Amino acid sequence: MLCLFAACNKNKDVIPGTPTPNPPAANAAITAEGAPTGPMVLKTIGTAGGTITSADGKITFTIPAGALDANKNITIQAIENKMPLGMKGRAYRFLPNGLQFKKPATLTLKYDDNDIAGSIPEQVSLASQTSKGSWKKNANIQVNTINKTINSEIHHFTDYAFYESFKLVDEKTGSDTAVIKVRPTEEVKLTVYYVKEVTLEDSLAISVPLLASGFIKEWTVNGFVTPPNMNFGGLGGKTGYTQAERDYIAPRRAPSPNSITVSVKLDLGSKGVLFILRNVQVADVNSLNLNGKVYPDATPSAIFLNNNTALNFGIGQLFPNGKSVSVGVDIQDIASPVSGIYSFAASEKVRIVAHDEFGNTWSSEKRDIHTGATTYSGNVEIWVSGSGNSRQLYIKITGMLFGASSTVNSAPVNTIMDVNAPVF
Repeated sequence: MLCLFAACNKNKDVIPGTPTPNPPAANAAITAEGAPTGPMVLKTIGTAGGTITSADGKITFTIPAGALDANKNITIQAIENKMPLGMKGRAYRFLPNGLQFKKPATLTLKYDDNDIAGSIPEQVSLASQTSKGSWKKNANIQVNTINKTINSEIHHFTDYAFYESFKLVDEKTGSDTAVIKVRPTEEVKLTVYYVKEVTLEDSLAISVPLLASGFIKEWTVNGFVTPPNMNFGGLGGKTGYTQAERDYIAPRRAPSPNSITVSVKLDLGSKGVLFILRNVQVADVNSLNLNGKVYPDATPSAIFLNNNTALNFGIGQLFPNGKSVSVGVDIQDIASPVSGIYSFAASEKVRIVAHDEFGNTWSSEKRDIHTGATTYSGNVEIWVSGSGNSRQLYIKITGMLFGASSTVNSAPVNTIMDVNAPVF
């Protein structure tokens, strides 16, 4: 969530209340072309003009009458967004490449709250990629916040990408929009970036991302510059950090309600004041809730197997009388996960099993003995941080498992664990 307030009587080149040193040196961003991520849509449009819409329904391209001299096979396809600070999933390839229009055509993005989470429509711009890989900002952006559309005039075909002027990115997910899910006392680095136009071969191009230190006025957690207590965590920094960098430090236990917001205030001079917000959730660890009973002393474990193509993990508790309770999961044929968030639904290759100290057993798999049909239940979510032997896994298992023949009821599973996964 991000808000912009208008400012008056300010020099657009001065950030009020801050020194005015020379702006940081910046190089133009030169990137590879984005690979296709969606199906191609083709439509023949001639002198009378016409409209073509992307397969995802997000982009509409309108060619006016008289813009073309003859019929042309027009195509549009979603591609990876390689643009610096690019909006995820909002880049498109238009063919034939280099096609010129006698009258400006119109590219329209239909955005939703997910598209602009961490930004506002007024901070979204459009850029085209040149044949040398650099990016050039498109002028004439029109935003309609009622219809939730962003329009721009287009004079020729190439790859186009939407991007944000400022982003608050967390190191854990690498995103500027995802909810940051953390363990108690975990630290996650937050960084504010921005891009600007720089000179490249006598023309203007978009820069590589820069630290937005000169724009930052204030960081807060739940509205407090210095939190009055650690119920919802706080902010810190390390030696060498700039004003654009902070560590969010989670509290010792998940707060109730579990609602935490980190905010950063930016002063944009004549353009106003900008607030960028990121949401944080804290989950307690090593918690096992099986069949309505909580086991507070459960111990987690995890291990990557078979050259990192399989993951086995579980959580369990052994009692003095020799009885035990546990939930275990096997995930087969997965790529070795880098830092990020991964979700798995129970299936033939994602199996969940459980038992308690009373002899009840459950499984995510249920087979109909009459028809042979198999159904699955339960979900697994994994947050990965670090790499190699230092990979840290935060795992949550939810859902209803099927009871075995000796078990009276199905069991709801609510398992949270925080484990270190060695590599073998």
